[in-house]
Amino acid sequence: MSESVAKSKMQLEEAASLPSFIAKYEADERCGVRNLVQKAKKQWIALQKEEERIEKMKFFEKKYAEYTLICGIDEVGRGPLAGPVCAGAVILPRDHDILYLNDSKKLTETKRKELDQVIRRESIAYATAFVSPGRIDEINILEATKEAMVKALRRLLPRTRWRKIRKKETKKRG
Repeated sequence: MSESVAKSKMQLEEAASLPSFIAKYEADERCGVRNLVQKAKKQWIALQKEEERIEKMKFFEKKYAEYTLICGIDEVGRGPLAGPVCAGAVILPRDHDILYLNDSKKLTETKRKELDQVIRRESIAYATAFVSPGRIDEINILEATKEAMVKALRRLLPRTRWRKIRKKETKKRG
């Protein structure tokens, strides 16, 4: 091939399709290009694994497909001895393809910031809520976490819709 290694590298970085990059350069015998092809193969395998992981995470979305919206909710801040507990709630489109969603503790700060922007841009709705350290001392960390989650849900959904959901849950339990 007559392209420079630098140009090949640029194409790898710009390549929307790793398989096409691999197919195009796999036979190239230059050491630099071979290294790029190996890097592309590793990236492709990692991307496939991530897509499989994300697909497995959609278990509840598939299980409750008859519902119009499904909310994901999680807490942050239960580990520290001091400070508030925070809950975040988000509704993503059914067909979302946001990769690398994970527990915030498993993400780097850079990846958290990247995902924050993607989630804010791509979500149908999102909300956060905090419960203060004083309130945690009054009711305990578990109850404070639940309280933060309820607050986030209330901020996420219109009040009338939230009441309908709560009534259905109450009827099912009692």
